[in-house]
Amino acid sequence: MKKHIINFSKYLTVGILATILGWLAATFFIDILNYRASIVLLIMNIAVFFIKYVGYRKIRLLKKSFFTFLAISITSTILLTLAEIVMIDYMTLSAFIAIPIAEIILFVLRFLAFYWFRIIYD
Repeated sequence: MKKHIINFSKYLTVGILATILGWLAATFFIDILNYRASIVLLIMNIAVFFIKYVGYRKIRLLKKSFFTFLAISITSTILLTLAEIVMIDYMTLSAFIAIPIAEIILFVLRFLAFYWFRIIYD
């Protein structure tokens, strides 16, 4: 159990840093510069994916299973991007509010998927 808590804290630290970076950049482009959410979020989510993967590998959280990580991340990124586009473009929520809501929910689900597919060191 202690190892799971340590792994989750590592996952949380890298994830929060990468997510905040992407969130601030997306908020700037969507809310301040008025770019379309569908374009900005796609670019930001791809950039955050690579930042997270490199971060997780640097802290030795992930095993060498890039393709499993990629599959889980692509699935969660598609769900994340769709949820954010619906909340921002169709429900007219501010990116400042919508992005954290979607990120938090999928953040936990992604961590559980990593454990389920056994790509996090035990």
